[in-house]
Amino acid sequence: MKLKKVLYIPILSSMVLMPACKQKDGEAASGESASIEDKVVDAVKQVVSPGKSAEERAAKLGFAKNLPADIEYYSSVQNGAELFAAFQSSAMGQLLIERMEAEGMTFEDVLGSPEMKSQLAPYAEDYFQAYGKGGGKAAGHAVDFITQLAYYGTNASIYTIDAQQRDGDGFADDYLTFVSGLMDGPLKGFPKELVGLFGEFEMPAYYQGYKISNAEDRAANKDEMDVMYAMMFGYTEEMGISESIQFTRQGAEFTGYKINGAGIAALINEENVGEGYGIMSEMLGAENLENFKSSMAEKTLVLATAEVGDYVVIFIGSNEDQCVFVDKPSDSIVASDKIAFVDDYLDKKLVSVALAEKEMMQAAGSYGSLFQQLLNAGFKGLKEGVENATALGDTQDVTVLLDSLQKQGEALQAMYKPEGMGMVCWFDSGLHAEMFGGSNAPAVNFSKTHSLSELGAGENILFFANQMNNKEYSQKALEYFETIGATSYVLTNRLSAMDIDDPEFEQFKMMFQMFDGSFKADLLGLWTALSGDLAGGLGDESAVVIDTAGSLPTVPMIPQVLVDEAKVPRLAYVSTVEDRSKLQSSWEKVNASTQNLLKSVGAMTGMEIPMQKPMSSQMNGLTSWSFAIPGAHDNANLTVSVSDTVFISSTSKQFAEQLNEISMKKQSATVSGSYMKLDFKVAHKLATDWFALIEKNADAVMGSESAKEDFLANKGEIQKVLDAMAELDELTVHIREEDGETRTSVSLSAK
Repeated sequence: MKLKKVLYIPILSSMVLMPACKQKDGEAASGESASIEDKVVDAVKQVVSPGKSAEERAAKLGFAKNLPADIEYYSSVQNGAELFAAFQSSAMGQLLIERMEAEGMTFEDVLGSPEMKSQLAPYAEDYFQAYGKGGGKAAGHAVDFITQLAYYGTNASIYTIDAQQRDGDGFADDYLTFVSGLMDGPLKGFPKELVGLFGEFEMPAYYQGYKISNAEDRAANKDEMDVMYAMMFGYTEEMGISESIQFTRQGAEFTGYKINGAGIAALINEENVGEGYGIMSEMLGAENLENFKSSMAEKTLVLATAEVGDYVVIFIGSNEDQCVFVDKPSDSIVASDKIAFVDDYLDKKLVSVALAEKEMMQAAGSYGSLFQQLLNAGFKGLKEGVENATALGDTQDVTVLLDSLQKQGEALQAMYKPEGMGMVCWFDSGLHAEMFGGSNAPAVNFSKTHSLSELGAGENILFFANQMNNKEYSQKALEYFETIGATSYVLTNRLSAMDIDDPEFEQFKMMFQMFDGSFKADLLGLWTALSGDLAGGLGDESAVVIDTAGSLPTVPMIPQVLVDEAKVPRLAYVSTVEDRSKLQSSWEKVNASTQNLLKSVGAMTGMEIPMQKPMSSQMNGLTSWSFAIPGAHDNANLTVSVSDTVFISSTSKQFAEQLNEISMKKQSATVSGSYMKLDFKVAHKLATDWFALIEKNADAVMGSESAKEDFLANKGEIQKVLDAMAELDELTVHIREEDGETRTSVSLSAK
């Protein structure tokens, strides 16, 4: 964006100057015409719209105006008391209050205790937390530590299983030998790496604070923090581990404790721990233990609190010099371009603001990225553990699979491209949030617009989700899951061959042998059909649609009035079609495998279970298949439908045909990425209609007179719940790409 603006300025300047240069020599500009300079300035202003000033941001972002510009992570919760008051005054809040009072409680009973007030006070006005320079690097060390636990943990697990199988009853008798082997084997590198991570880790400046406008309450809260620190660290002063400290920032006096690593290191000696440093030496090794002591001796940790203006502020860092506040907003984080995303929302009632630098996001990433990192580390440890096992037989096939898993997982991980993140949340007739940047969504293709958007435009649509899938990611993920399945099977097969005298294990072996002999081949055939031909035949775009125009099946015990008048949700999964012939092939394979599975089940139960034959029908190029289930009808039956353009799996043939008609119309939507909508108005109407129907036909619907009396007795309470539901409007989530960065919008609107 900045490059574009830089290029626009000379281009626009040229456009303005060119006509001016055509003036005749000596011709002056008329009084009604602006000067060339003014025209250039006006043109530039139209393109380069200035953001809000640091002072304007500071007025809405609370304590952020005191934090230095090098903050790498910041998040806040604002106006909590107002948000809670708004909930209390809502119909849902009033209903909750009434229910509490009916149970003999009040909000004051629950929230009015001194302990609860103290816990809630930080979030009432403005709560924040922030990491200073080095926060991303520290987060990276934390992620490294977690992934190392996954790697060494799986490696050690296989070693333990192998040792139990190899040594039998002697395993428990010689436990020390086992521990020694564990430390010399799968955990051999862990102490050195753990000590190395500890040595490299430096605590960045961490700030946490909250605004309490009432001076008396603020002082009391600060006193509570002081008492807590004194209880935690006061007694360690005599041991030389800690010392009380005081320092001043912005006229505020911070008090707290400094934990001295040198004091802790000095206590690690033969007198306190044992000869040769006892178990610590056994676990870490003598050299690693000395390195640990050396690293510990160089470290300090400061914990201190102060009243800074209207805020109680907590600081944690390696030393007090890291605690930095600024006097002017222009020197603070609110003047930084990295928080400019809030500019369009400063007139809103803010609830939360957050930002994370690129290094912080690269370290922690998204939940999906972090989970993938843990899986990769775990499978790596599993592979090395299996390679070194001696009681599992020939494990070459397992290690080959695990090696593939590791490579496939790394390929998936490489598709995550985290960037800096900004997020703002506000309330205005509901809660709304916008997130800028952050981790990408590799499973989503942002470059294509949706062709199924209109499926979610109907009046009775309760839920609609529409996504353009990234084919490359989908293919890699599918291969990854296949390899996980194959690896799980081979490992389970190895484990089932072990000689373990345990009733539960014997039952496990019997179940696995049954699966392996009777079901494996056909279940594998099903998976191959679904992951191969079906996946290959479907296109990149998919949607889930739920409406409320369904009907109940005509089965016994359902009152006729409900069958005739009640409406129920209809669900459909819709996908575009890429190759219809592959879909046909997938059905043939699924049908053959299912027939064989039914034969196997029949042989086990002694009952022959014939494969049902589907019925088919056609409408507007859509062929639908369903089974003749008793009580089913066109608006209540599991149906699979296919045309040249769409594949639909639905609970209603009518619904599938209606969706096909909509999909055939020209699409005008320009939505891309991933979109979801939950319509509470439709849910409320469905619930209200059911309530009215039951109320009108209570005699026919209720199974007994007592059930009818219970319904009538609670009718008023049910109506209150329905009235409270009416306040909610809809929930939408839209993830797409704008100006080259991921953009996420979340909106929970209410009346």
